[in-house]
Amino acid sequence: MIGFKIDEHYLQREMDRILDRPGRSLPLQLDLRGDAGQSWLKFLRSTYDLVASDDGLLHNDLMRIQLSAAVTTGFVLAAVPDEDPGRSVYRPRVVKRVIAAIHDDPARAWTPGDMADIAGVSVRRLQQAFREYVGVTPFAYLHDVRIEHAHPDLAVSGPPTTVLDVILRWGFTHPGRFAAEYRRKYGVPPSHTLTR
Repeated sequence: MIGFKIDEHYLQREMDRILDRPGRSLPLQLDLRGDAGQSWLKFLRSTYDLVASDDGLLHNDLMRIQLSAAVTTGFVLAAVPDEDPGRSVYRPRVVKRVIAAIHDDPARAWTPGDMADIAGVSVRRLQQAFREYVGVTPFAYLHDVRIEHAHPDLAVSGPPTTVLDVILRWGFTHPGRFAAEYRRKYGVPPSHTLTR
């Protein structure tokens, strides 16, 4: 028997990101007898076997983060059935432009005007588009991307690096808010990740 646990908030964020539709929910059960369920279970077992038998690379924090994300992505894709094949789910160009710019430079000192300029629309229209197609505001999306970058930095850094050094590197200005969101997403305070 293999136990598999995913933080609820992390799972919801990953679902919103992977499925490109905010607010989707998981079915009450995952059929492990179907093709998608069997494929995910096989991937989960092989990942477990690799980690259990490896004393080196796969026990590195960065590798664990990547493997956890891959297992979670597989779970979401196996659990949530595809939409009608004829129906395309997309994000408009204004949203895609801003998302790409955020991923290109998440540490940048972003302003709402910067994002609106990239999108070629007003700040209000950009906010509406993000809420409709991403499920969060542009700054909530940016904040999440920054946390995802800060997490592996914390995992591989050691003295004399501090938590404050890492969060400032990624553009955070409120350490307390970062710490609360980090704990909600990863289940531990950032200082715990840094000192492991």
